[in-house]
Amino acid sequence: MESLLNLYQEAYEEKYEREKAEKKAEREESRLVFTFYSSDMDEPPHVHVEYKEGGTMKIWIAKKDLEIA
Repeated sequence: MESLLNLYQEAYEEKYEREKAEKKAEREESRLVFTFYSSDMDEPPHVHVEYKEGGTMKIWIAKKDLEIA
């Protein structure tokens, strides 16, 4: 059982590292990076926008604007 958990953990970590590398490559090509946060501490849903040249901003999403598809 323990070896099965170890295999699962290793596969998860490999997938995480692969996705992290892919996101880094995408970030290097783009001028803007958008990251959605459904809950960030006590803050309501919002989007962080990072500029490649430096600087960030947050866009707050009002609950009335949210729609579950």
